[in-house]
Amino acid sequence: MGDIKERYDDPSSEAAFMQGLHRIKGVKRKTSDYLAMLSGSDQHVAIDSRLRGFAAAAGVPALSYDALRAVIVAAARELGCTPGALDWAIWQAS
Repeated sequence: MGDIKERYDDPSSEAAFMQGLHRIKGVKRKTSDYLAMLSGSDQHVAIDSRLRGFAAAAGVPALSYDALRAVIVAAARELGCTPGALDWAIWQAS
């Protein structure tokens, strides 16, 4: 997993790495974000039904995957934590 984490941690290679993953049938943004999380990145959030439910309960309208991911990343920044830490906190609270 070390090599994968290095790809996600390096902004110059992350986009190309994710594009390569997305060429695999069935691998889209959620899967690549989840793989980043499993590799140890705390800068990624995999938007799932639990995060969508939490956002809806907080009054956030239904948004695309990328838009809701941006909201959660911005909220984490505002709270002074990483996106991964906010994701974990939402999972623990739900």
